[in-house]
Formats: sequence, C-alpha cells, structure tokens
Amino acid sequence: MSKVTLIRPPAFNKKNEMALFATPPIGLAYLAAIIKKYGHDCSVIDAIGEALEQRTLSDDGLFCSCGLTNDQIVERISKDADLIGVSCGYTKEWPNYKVLLEKIKERFPDVSVVCGGEHITAEPEFSMQECMSIDFCVLGEGEQVFVDLIRGIEEKNPYEKINGIAFRQNGQIVVNARANRIKDIDELPHPLWDAIPINNYLD
Repeated sequence: MSKVTLIRPPAFNKKNEMALFATPPIGLAYLAAIIKKYGHDCSVIDAIGEALEQRTLSDDGLFCSCGLTNDQIVERISKDADLIGVSCGYTKEWPNYKVLLEKIKERFPDVSVVCGGEHITAEPEFSMQECMSIDFCVLGEGEQVFVDLIRGIEEKNPYEKINGIAFRQNGQIVVNARANRIKDIDELPHPLWDAIPINNYLD
C-alpha cells in the first residue's frame, strides 16, 4: 500500500485580476476515489478550498495567489508520503507551479513527484526540462494511469510499459503512448468528496 498526497495549487493571477470563481476539484476527487479503491491511502490538499479568502501578493507585487501559500501546502504534506501528485491545469500559472514543485522536492527529495493536468498533458517534455523536481507526468485522463504508475513504482516494473506517462531515464525524458480513454464514466468510483473541504465552497 502506498501513501499518496494529491495537491491542488492556489489560483495565481495578476494583481488586478482578483475575481475567483472557485469550484471544487472534481478531477482530484475522482482520482482520490480510485486510488482508495485500489487499496492505497490518499489525502488531498485543496489549496483553494482550504483558504478561499486568503490572498497573498508575490514578492514583486505584480501577482496575487488565492488560497494556501506554497509554504503552507508543503507543511501540510504527510511526512510519510510515498508519492505526491500535483495538478497543473493552466499554462499561465506554470511559474507558480514550478516554484511549488521545487519547494516540495526540496522538502521531500526521496519522494516521487507526479504532475498531471491540462498544462502537463500539452507540454510534458517542456515541463520536465524546465523543472527537474518532476519525476513523472500523467497525460490525459489520469485515473487509471495514476494507479498503474503506483503499481509500477511499487513493483519496480519497467516504466516504458505504462501507457499515459512521461518519465526520466538515463538523463532523457521518455514520453510513452497515451492510454485509452475511459469510455464509461460509471466504471469510476464516486468522487471522494470527503477528501475535499466541500462545505467551504457551499458557504
């Protein structure tokens, strides 16, 4: 059994773009559910949902984040985590994702860091070249791919046999063929809303 921490980073915008239309992270809720289904321990750090009213200016004063700060996120990660997954949805927020990933790897140098989301799916090689803190990328729909990756890490299986991931090998970045898309959403377990501070979104 692996202990997995999933992270939704804070929203990151220009200082004059303060509006936030926050919605619960259904993707992470689905991912947490299937990780649990396969017998692993999974916790979620929803940086936005845990601190909807918190705003933090960047050091240069040009940008503002909504939610937990990167340092607060790192402090919440379980010290016995075996794998840390970070959702990277928007390319415009990549600079902040990169800072967060570097802080995570600095604190947890021996823990595998996995990234997924729209930005990562579009630019896996760029992201891994820009940020050495990323060990693996999950591309496209991540539910089954993520648990396949967990099993591969646990059993030390060849990563090139896991469809839907990118990884590092002998100093090179390898991008595997995509996994098949999920055809029937009812095959997935119900989203694990207990892992999300859902009431904060409803208040």
